[in-house]
Amino acid sequence: MTIEQWIAANTTSGAMAPPDILQSAVESAVRAPSGHNLQPWRFRLGFNFIDLFADQSRALPILDPEGRELIMSCGAALYYLRLALRHAGCELRVIPIPDPTNPDWLARIYAFCGSRATAEETRLFEAIALRHSSRTPFQIRPVAPELPLQLASAAATEGVVLQPLRRLEEQTGLIALLNAGAHAQAASEPFRREMAGWLHSGAQGEGTGEGVTNFPIDIGNLMTYSGALGSEAADAGEHFAAHLSALAESASFIGVLCTKRDSVGEWLEAGQALAHTLLLAAAQGIQAAFLNAPIQQEALRSELGKLVGGLLHPQCVLAFGYAPYISPTPRRPIADVLV
Repeated sequence: MTIEQWIAANTTSGAMAPPDILQSAVESAVRAPSGHNLQPWRFRLGFNFIDLFADQSRALPILDPEGRELIMSCGAALYYLRLALRHAGCELRVIPIPDPTNPDWLARIYAFCGSRATAEETRLFEAIALRHSSRTPFQIRPVAPELPLQLASAAATEGVVLQPLRRLEEQTGLIALLNAGAHAQAASEPFRREMAGWLHSGAQGEGTGEGVTNFPIDIGNLMTYSGALGSEAADAGEHFAAHLSALAESASFIGVLCTKRDSVGEWLEAGQALAHTLLLAAAQGIQAAFLNAPIQQEALRSELGKLVGGLLHPQCVLAFGYAPYISPTPRRPIADVLV
């Protein structure tokens, strides 16, 4: 059955998802993870569909010149949309990148009522309230031995490979790349200015829905961290590298989300795999930290690719473990993300 036939059949049956279900799905989607809490998405509600757009006004051109992390963030929101609609009992049809002439239009989801969520979908949906990014070293406590395989299986359902870094030389290699990435970024004045400006905006008042307001005490408060990024580059690099290394060294499991190709479509898939794996972990009381400094620099990304076998394109580095609860980052009002 083609998408047109499927839509026609469901429309005739009168099973269109009502507006309140679509609105509720967007309210769940805005809780998706995004790099530096940029929330770079927009949504359009139709009579039986939701459109997802990239919001380029929230891009970081120095840190993310290709828009890789921006698109992945939107992919995470797309997965949250899918999950919320399934939890509401909707059958879905997702059209990725509906119009290649409009690159910011990333997906359209058609939704019709008349289904029922599986137990696993319900568990993942409930984990939305539990998931948060870890910003402090993990507890010295092993995760269940089957978790890496479960996470890899979740990523595979989205068409993405979660490549584990198990061997000591792989983990040592990653830490070397994290150190190199941290020092290179701290040495870049444009990077320091871009990051300090964004973090500074989040510090100017909670309730705005902007910025990152829950940095851990080992980094200091938000203003201190912004100041560090604007101070002597060597000191900032050491500070940043030590923070990333502590996260990596304390993790129970580290995996790299990889795709077979490296284009917008694969970035969108990687974002959905990211959301799926993070929620699966959170449902078991496990959180993740982002270790993306090597992803954000082309030369280091190439070295990371070699570390994971040389045949795949690394898109995100995730460290998993048990972490203390931290307050969630703020989210923009729904009115600000609807078009």
